[in-house]
Amino acid sequence: MAYLLELVGSTIIGGLVILMILQLNSSILDSSTTLSMDKLSQTNLTSLVEEIEYDLRKIGFKATTGAKIITAGTNTISYRCDIDNNGTIDTVAYLMSDTTALSSTANPRDRLLYRTVNGSPSNLTSNLGVTNFRLWYYTSGGALTTTASQVRSVKFALTIEGVYPFRRQFEDTLYVSGAYIERIIQPNNLR
Repeated sequence: MAYLLELVGSTIIGGLVILMILQLNSSILDSSTTLSMDKLSQTNLTSLVEEIEYDLRKIGFKATTGAKIITAGTNTISYRCDIDNNGTIDTVAYLMSDTTALSSTANPRDRLLYRTVNGSPSNLTSNLGVTNFRLWYYTSGGALTTTASQVRSVKFALTIEGVYPFRRQFEDTLYVSGAYIERIIQPNNLR
């Protein structure tokens, strides 16, 4: 009888150990997925910020006549510069689409961030999970302005969320990884 009791006890303990191992495996998988999605969002944000910073630093480059900044909106900017250093002044613009442009994606908040050069869409227009692109403009004294001729620095904020939301363990809502950044650019050609 003692032998049977030991067998039942060790089966129960063994089953509990197996359940704990399965739970640990599930938790590790959940953490790994979360970290991977966060890393992907941060990578997308970094690559996009590098492109935007490079372009915004070029505002007014070799544009000796006429307005350097054409449009200064809250989520739109267009400006003149020699973006590719070929001696021809180009018009570069950034603008956001509405959410219907990416209505077929899993994330309902993502949008396209368009970059155009001389009115033609460039290769930067892609779905990297951009959900917000906001611009502020400052005078040389640091005051906010909406007058394009007074702009001496540009601040932009960018929010990126994962393109694919996923369900985390023990949560009923979908988790969307994301990253946010703000940068202030002071183009040399606006001073």
